Amino acid sequence: MSDMNSLHVNHQTFWRHMARGTGGSVHETVDGLRIFTGVVAAPFNQIHCHGTDDAAAIDQAASYFGDRRMPWRIVCAAPSPSAHRYAEQHGVSQEPLYPIMALDLTTAAPTLPCPAELTVTAAVSIEDVREFIDCAGAAFGHDPELIEAMCRPQTLADDDFRLYLGRVDGRCVAISVGVGVREHGTIGAYFVGVRPEARGRGYGRAVTERALADGATWGARTAVLQATPAGYPVYLKMGFAQVGDYHLWDFAPAESSQRIDSSSR
Repeated sequence: MSDMNSLHVNHQTFWRHMARGTGGSVHETVDGLRIFTGVVAAPFNQIHCHGTDDAAAIDQAASYFGDRRMPWRIVCAAPSPSAHRYAEQHGVSQEPLYPIMALDLTTAAPTLPCPAELTVTAAVSIEDVREFIDCAGAAFGHDPELIEAMCRPQTLADDDFRLYLGRVDGRCVAISVGVGVREHGTIGAYFVGVRPEARGRGYGRAVTERALADGATWGARTAVLQATPAGYPVYLKMGFAQVGDYHLWDFAPAESSQRIDSSSR
């Protein structure tokens, strides 16, 4: 099993690619990693605190996102007194803990067969990405237009970042994202979602397992993901174990524009 640092690196790699794929920006210092995608939703604009000087990292992120009138999120891999103080000063409650789950692929049990009616493929075109976004909107309750910025060639340019679509009768009903970090031997499964009317049929598990299987083909030894309450029992049945939590706080500006022009990044 990889160490916790490699799991955090995989999570951050997902967000680094999201920033590149949406034409956003990434800024890293000894204090933290700032991710800006330009998507007007707090989870898509983040400061990942490194634990050295959370207060400085948070203040810098607050200024950066505030100047752009963007909602944003603090992400900490451990409890952060600085984050708690900042949130209390701004009247923001901590989000529910976000479980970090890991699986040793070298000893994992065989996967279940993919449901016969489901076909899982990786996105290869912008049209596939648009289908992915439409399914994500239904699965997560997002306005698809918010993440339309993903429909760029950069989204498809990295072989270690793959969007998966599970289709039934040609319609995308389930999605996932696979993120590999070769030097750490990890594969991450992110953004797993299923349309409400298609849940309970094993589709979420199938698109997750496709991401893990592709990671294993190039030597990944460990899989990592973060679990929602709905996904948690599914991942336990797959053999994942909880190894930690992300501590999250979401901040919304007084007003936000739908898009930030590239000149302001």
